[in-house]
Amino acid sequence: MTEQLLTPAETAARLGLKKTSFYKYRPKLRAFGLQEVRFGACSPRYRESSVDVCIKKMAESEAHLVTEQPAS
Repeated sequence: MTEQLLTPAETAARLGLKKTSFYKYRPKLRAFGLQEVRFGACSPRYRESSVDVCIKKMAESEAHLVTEQPAS
């Protein structure tokens, strides 16, 4: 079985984020298990299985990427 590699845009969409938000929260996502693969100077790709793991861990811990409260 071949591991599917997702582009940053595909990964962001899978996580329900805009691409700019994805880059902002990428360090937190890595802490939840997001795995990046690089091939030379190409843009990074992300293992589809690690995106699923990341989503599962965030759901189990009830963690939220956005920690700021909207202004009232």
